[in-house]
Amino acid sequence: MLLRGRLCMAFCLMYSISIAYAETHVVEVGSPVHTFNPDTITANVGDTVQFRFHNSMHSVVRAAYRTPCAPYESVEGGGKAGFNSDLQTPQGDEILTWDLKINNTETLFFYCSAPESCNHYRMVGVINPNPNEHLDVQKDLAGKTTTVLQPGQPVAPEGAASKSKHIHVTLPIPAIIGISVGGALVIGLAGALLYLVGRSRSLEDEAKRREATVERKTWESPRYEPSMSPTMHTCSAPPVLPSYDMQDPKYTAMAYHQPYYMPGAGDAQQLRSSTASPGTEYGFGKPATSPGVMDANNNNNYTAHELDVGSERTAK
Repeated sequence: MLLRGRLCMAFCLMYSISIAYAETHVVEVGSPVHTFNPDTITANVGDTVQFRFHNSMHSVVRAAYRTPCAPYESVEGGGKAGFNSDLQTPQGDEILTWDLKINNTETLFFYCSAPESCNHYRMVGVINPNPNEHLDVQKDLAGKTTTVLQPGQPVAPEGAASKSKHIHVTLPIPAIIGISVGGALVIGLAGALLYLVGRSRSLEDEAKRREATVERKTWESPRYEPSMSPTMHTCSAPPVLPSYDMQDPKYTAMAYHQPYYMPGAGDAQQLRSSTASPGTEYGFGKPATSPGVMDANNNNNYTAHELDVGSERTAK
């Protein structure tokens, strides 16, 4: 009895010492968003890993190595058990906690089962990693996973999974805005180009239509054609002028050999002594004579001969 009592006391002492030296490892879930911070924890037996959930819906679910986004028990089977914190949804600045007690030094992989957290954001972590199982491999496989399973959901067979495989891509808001604006600009430019092409063709068709309806007229150079009107001049013989016999005495008597009459001294004396009206000697009141005309003998005696024309005028 004494020995048994001593052993019991020793066991209680060791347990109390282990309790006294146990650590609590804190992991921030969702701060920064879609991450476990830190994502790698080294814990001893008896330690506690405390998960603190921030401002979103997240969870902590055990996963098998190389199957990052599926529950451990669904993959391994055989009655093996995993762990699950359920989906935690803190409100506002509220922080929710969930503790995981470490009972051995086995490597434990875990993931967040919220939609798109595991496969899109590769939100996975590990407790007590070993040299043969690496977190980087787990994250790379998570990014290639198409389906995130909740605890209790069975893993689909490989053939069925391949048939239902789909790709889900989530773009950031700036990229979506840029794509939308760029698409709108492309559509606007295409519409403007189509309008200009259609407008150009319409104008060309309208020009052709107008050209086809225009009556073309040919203007000829005016030509002169002689008129057959009797009132116009024709190329006929010139009119016959009356002929005059310049040897007739009534015409020859009017020829002047001197252009001007120069009165002499005898003329002045005659004018002074004459009682006749001035000018009668030049044809005023009597048959006209032409002073300075040569007589029949061609004597330059300034004797005026009576003109037949004057005689005819007198007779009339």
